[in-house]
Amino acid sequence: MCGIVGQFSKKDGINEKIAKKMLASINHRGPDDSGFYREDKMFLGHNRLSILDLSEAGHQPMWNSDNTIGIIFNGEIYNFKEIKKELVEFKFKSRTDTEVIICAYQKWGLKKTLEKFNGMFSFCIYDKKKNKAFFARDRMGIKPFVYYWDNNNFIFSSELKAILCSNLIKKEINKKAVLDFFIYRYVPSPRTIFENIYKLDPGNFLELDLEKFELKKECYWKLKNKRDIDMKEEKIEEEIEKLIKDSVDLRLISDIEVATFLSGGIDSSLITSLAKEVNPKIRAFTIDICPKKYSEANYARSFAQAKNIKNKISKVGQKEFEDNFDKIIKFYDEPFADSSLVPTYLLCKLVKDSNIKCVLSGDGGDEVFYGYKWYGHFNKLESRKFLEKILPKNILLFISKIPNFKLISFLFLESLERYRRIMFDRFSVGEINELFSFNFLESEDYMFKEKIGKETVKKEELNYLDFHTFMVDDILYKVDIASMANSVEVRVPFLDHRLVEFVFAILFKYLYKNNELKHLLKQVAKKHIPKENVYREKKGFSAPVIQWIGKDFKKALLSGSLVKHGFIDSNKMKLFLERESNESKVWQMYIFEKWFSNYMAV
Repeated sequence: MCGIVGQFSKKDGINEKIAKKMLASINHRGPDDSGFYREDKMFLGHNRLSILDLSEAGHQPMWNSDNTIGIIFNGEIYNFKEIKKELVEFKFKSRTDTEVIICAYQKWGLKKTLEKFNGMFSFCIYDKKKNKAFFARDRMGIKPFVYYWDNNNFIFSSELKAILCSNLIKKEINKKAVLDFFIYRYVPSPRTIFENIYKLDPGNFLELDLEKFELKKECYWKLKNKRDIDMKEEKIEEEIEKLIKDSVDLRLISDIEVATFLSGGIDSSLITSLAKEVNPKIRAFTIDICPKKYSEANYARSFAQAKNIKNKISKVGQKEFEDNFDKIIKFYDEPFADSSLVPTYLLCKLVKDSNIKCVLSGDGGDEVFYGYKWYGHFNKLESRKFLEKILPKNILLFISKIPNFKLISFLFLESLERYRRIMFDRFSVGEINELFSFNFLESEDYMFKEKIGKETVKKEELNYLDFHTFMVDDILYKVDIASMANSVEVRVPFLDHRLVEFVFAILFKYLYKNNELKHLLKQVAKKHIPKENVYREKKGFSAPVIQWIGKDFKKALLSGSLVKHGFIDSNKMKLFLERESNESKVWQMYIFEKWFSNYMAV
């Protein structure tokens, strides 16, 4: 696991001092080693977190035998040993997966090589003979890749902050990304908060022709939501169990100790249990969020005791929030309002402080196995709850007396707006236009339409939608930033592409049998973990952030950078704070103020 950064220029030479400053800005991603390579119009930089082959043989940039192909690589190729067996014509100098990528590229070319990989990654391959550079991101989007492109310069990195250090970027806020943030609480790919800086979409690669200085993008993998596997449920469960076990086994391959995150829920408990079957000495780490209603620590503690697993638990409350929040928020180069960003960071810090650099997590289980609460709300029995949110009380009272009320509410069943409102209650486009003097005409579900290419979403497509939006740009982004800020690698067994492809091909009647969330995963899990961990109520990983930020947040907003720099009119901010009772909206504004102060008001 590492941090990568680089630049290719059409006209200008590379300033080595600035290039090394860019590399230093993401040193936290890989403090074990640093590598740098420069030519007149390009450079490649790499910060290494040593997980496989801890020797100097793993140093990057890494080159092939005649120094014509170089690579900088962030991530892990879990099946590199199997691929290596197909590369008998090459003489290897290391035990790394990085060298396997170079040799595979030489033998098969980029696209076929990417199709062979099972892993999480982003990388750059510089091919001197072809005078081209290639950039790729893994299928799921576990590892980030951001880039700046203006037809004269291509600058890329694992994090935005390195690109901003280049002195070539005019920091212009992308107003559409501001709209994104206030509606969805994150900025979805391919946009970033800045103009001309983009996220590479998962399952895609870029090719930069250095002679013509032309950039093109190509998709090498796309998840199909075909739902055509129909076999006995027992056979489906057996295949799922086999795939999860194999995924965990692969992700335990390491030259250092691997531990697990443990919340006590079904996802992390199953991963931890299967990991213990391979490594009886596996350790687990848990965050105990205060007040108690937010905590899942008791479930984690009882599970660890039942399985005889050493479990380290750390409390997180208002003091821990106050001590760490300002430092944590600076790691996030874009405004990001997931309330669990602080507990996630502190969980990773707990791991780091225990001298562990690699952990397994249960992320992805909800999207793959249909596990979020809002999926259960997206049916006609829950239509009244939705209508209560979108209709005035007098109109709701009137139509609820109509004999065909259920039929009326059914008309809203496949609405993307219905999905958005059930999932969360955020700003409307009108509210954002009023606050920031924008003129957007989009409906609030515009991003969902962009991702799935249609106006409606069926119940059996909800996890497919989340898989391409919420999972990538909220969950995985949050964990990557929080973990790498602590120089910790997080591996995600539920996002093995073989498992993902299989589950998304199963008939929906098996996935959501008897209206039970995670039905198939529960059938597998109860063979390995206590029943109370399988069937307990899902809490989710959240925190009482409005309570934690204290009573003076309104004063901070009224006298903050957004108002001082005229991004929001002071009267509009005052009116917003007087009117707004929705805590999530206030939290988003507070986060945006913090981001603006850190990145735009300096």
